[in-house]
Amino acid sequence: MAKNPAFRPMLNYRLGLAYSPKGENERSVAVLKEAPEWPDILLLRAIGYMRLGNAERAGSTYRKALAANPAFTQAHWRQGYFYKDPAVVEGQVADLVKLGLP
Repeated sequence: MAKNPAFRPMLNYRLGLAYSPKGENERSVAVLKEAPEWPDILLLRAIGYMRLGNAERAGSTYRKALAANPAFTQAHWRQGYFYKDPAVVEGQVADLVKLGLP
């Protein structure tokens, strides 16, 4: 995937997914900026901004995600994301709740 530029956005999404639970939020946000701007990817980026202490960027990214899919909820996040340690998802949901995710 890394050698084919057509796959780069999807690779960046996967890298962002890997960096986030490891607490590498700067790296996660950086690669997610080059990923598709799907609502869940934007929400993952918003989580990274929250954890970096940038509430303003987190909020604007969150609003962009919800503008693309106003029906997105905590339940959608839990259905789409899962990790070996369930606390990872719950931490992500807690960050999204702070931003207003229903």
